[in-house]
Amino acid sequence: MTKITKTFYVRNAVQAALFNQILIGQITTEGGRWFGVRTKGHAEAFAGAVAKVAKGDQALGIDFAAPKRNYNFNDSNWTNDEATLAKLTSVAQAAPGGKDYSKKAIVSDLEDMKNILKASTQPEVAAPAPAQTVEA
Repeated sequence: MTKITKTFYVRNAVQAALFNQILIGQITTEGGRWFGVRTKGHAEAFAGAVAKVAKGDQALGIDFAAPKRNYNFNDSNWTNDEATLAKLTSVAQAAPGGKDYSKKAIVSDLEDMKNILKASTQPEVAAPAPAQTVEA
């Protein structure tokens, strides 16, 4: 059986947890902060994506094509919301290495992920392209 994988390689375990447990839902789920924004097809392109910590000299970024990669994860209107900050803090502090994470550290990691996505060298496309496949 062939399984399609879409991976977002990030810098640390806290970033992976924040993406996998909060941000991906905000991108791909109706009602999510970035679900209904332009560019058409971006939510579908990210559907099923998983963040993993990059190993060694592995490049940071996505390994799949996506038409939108400019998400303002560190938007103060979002991160200053008490309920949002509580979720972000809970996830960050539960991740390996995140026990003492503060709001400042979380916002810094969100900004870093925003910049990693923006700088990703994957091609711009008008519609989602299939991700690479691996044997399951």
